[in-house]
Amino acid sequence: MKHLLLVAALAVAALSQSVTPAPNPAPAGSLEPNLSTAPDGSLILTWIEPAKDGSASLRYSIRKGATWSEPRTIAANRHF
Repeated sequence: MKHLLLVAALAVAALSQSVTPAPNPAPAGSLEPNLSTAPDGSLILTWIEPAKDGSASLRYSIRKGATWSEPRTIAANRHF
């Protein structure tokens, strides 16, 4: 019975939380998105961004609070 009450309490708490959509920092046409959590709790989004010449860049952005950082490049002009 205690477990059932705990599950019910968690369900009510989850329903009372609001979810706010956030803009995606990766541009349209990006590939292979990966979302991770850093040790401090911030979110890290990585993606592959194709270029017009057929190469691509591996990029990332960090979300702290309600905003994403400016996207940065990890590796560029590669063929992943």
